[in-house]
Amino acid sequence: MKRYILVTSNSTIFVYADKTDPSPLYIIELNGLISKKEDSNNPDFYSHTISPEANTGLPFQNKSRESLDSVLLKRREGTKDKIAFQFAFDKVEAGENASDEFVTAVESNATKDVKV
Repeated sequence: MKRYILVTSNSTIFVYADKTDPSPLYIIELNGLISKKEDSNNPDFYSHTISPEANTGLPFQNKSRESLDSVLLKRREGTKDKIAFQFAFDKVEAGENASDEFVTAVESNATKDVKV
């Protein structure tokens, strides 16, 4: 499902169903979260494959479409980084650098004083 997101300077992401909506569907607080662009050739074990390519028949070979970039928001606390949210950016619709711009916006607006 296509969603529209706004990363604010007060460490919050607003998620909208449509770009003309007056209020968001939900809000994500960035405190305690880190962003990580996912490597499509070596995806996180717990991430979801979105719009997979044709299956090669080999186990664990699911891969998202070439035009999709995936970004994970992971929790900083605990022994392992646990996925809190996963975003997929279609390079054809959102632009070639949309996922990089999202990661930059999240990193520059996330609270820096959270202990790791």
